[in-house]
Amino acid sequence: MKTLCIINPVAGKGRTLKVWKAVENRIRDIYNSPNVVYTRYAGEATDIAAQAAQQGYGLALVFGGEIRYNKFRKFE
Repeated sequence: MKTLCIINPVAGKGRTLKVWKAVENRIRDIYNSPNVVYTRYAGEATDIAAQAAQQGYGLALVFGGEIRYNKFRKFE
């Protein structure tokens, strides 16, 4: 299954990036080297998720930011 990780590196005053770094290697192992994208501006995660759904990604793991599970689900 094509998997995408969307990371907002400034969410939670940087805590989200620390969490991602702590779990990154394990996630890469579990999900067979998923594509990883770091957001650069507000609202970008929603755009990335919409593009990912159109490109056939079956799973998005989102770390921090404005996107929520229900926002990604509506793109299915």
